[in-house]
Amino acid sequence: MEYARDIKNAVSIPVMVTGGFRRAKVMNDALLNNDVDLIGVGRPFIVDPEFPQKLLDGLIDSAPSKEREFPPADELPRGAVLNWFCHQLLLHGELGIADTSLPVTEGHEHYLKRIEKMTEQLLRERGAQPY
Repeated sequence: MEYARDIKNAVSIPVMVTGGFRRAKVMNDALLNNDVDLIGVGRPFIVDPEFPQKLLDGLIDSAPSKEREFPPADELPRGAVLNWFCHQLLLHGELGIADTSLPVTEGHEHYLKRIEKMTEQLLRERGAQPY
């Protein structure tokens, strides 16, 4: 929040901070203290797209934090957590629902295979078209 306050004091546009916000109290304090103008959240939407309303209604006091269930980062392949979330977004886009029961390493592998397939397709298409 210290960096956000410094930035906010240096600019005349709204300042948004994203990443790591989960608890309603922390979010409310940041807004009430005028440390930020907006708070961005992304990953909790994958687990529960309705969580913002639940926070506002007081039904929960913290946004979902699926990554807390994952093994420590040093026990996972590099990028596994981010790739798991990216895979969940792909599932949500294709099927309308994520599969949060999927183990982190499995989601990571699925996403890597998808990226490889998409890269191969792009290279094929570029090779077929003259520049």
